[in-house]
Amino acid sequence: MKKLAFVVMAFAAIGLIFSCGPNKAELAEIARQDSIRVADSLKRMEEIAAQKAAQEAAEKAKADSIERDKKVITMIEEFYKNYVFGEKYNDLTKKTVANKYWTKKLARELANLYDYDGEGYAIWEFRSGAQDWGPKDGVTNIEVLGNGKYKVYYSNGFGSEKGSLIVSIAVDGDIIKFDDISDNHWNM
Repeated sequence: MKKLAFVVMAFAAIGLIFSCGPNKAELAEIARQDSIRVADSLKRMEEIAAQKAAQEAAEKAKADSIERDKKVITMIEEFYKNYVFGEKYNDLTKKTVANKYWTKKLARELANLYDYDGEGYAIWEFRSGAQDWGPKDGVTNIEVLGNGKYKVYYSNGFGSEKGSLIVSIAVDGDIIKFDDISDNHWNM
């Protein structure tokens, strides 16, 4: 009888162990919820990765814009120093200079505004509209306005008078050219 009691208790213990755990339906529900949690976690990780990629792209675009603005400002300063107020002023009759610094549209406009004998360009449009300049002339500041526009501040008339104008710049890869001149203000 002791053996029979032992066998019954063993079966009861085994039955108790199996009856205390989750049944098939509960196991299926646990598996379904685990699957949902994993999917939600993966979706959130993808969202975070997409946000990070968008932020990195925005930071790169901003850095590229700053770098492009630096190159444009350097080109504007070089052009004004050498050709608007500098010794290379007479080289402006050469089409190579026009081709390097101006779009075809602006070169045509400056050629049409040139009202002297022979061929040339109305370089004074980059200053006050006045033809003459003095030894103290030059760019005093360049302000980035955005959308390819820059405000150039300069001294003119032997350094005693000041002016500004807005230039539009066309950028195509590494090629930077003046595209338009507007809002020429004198004696600000």
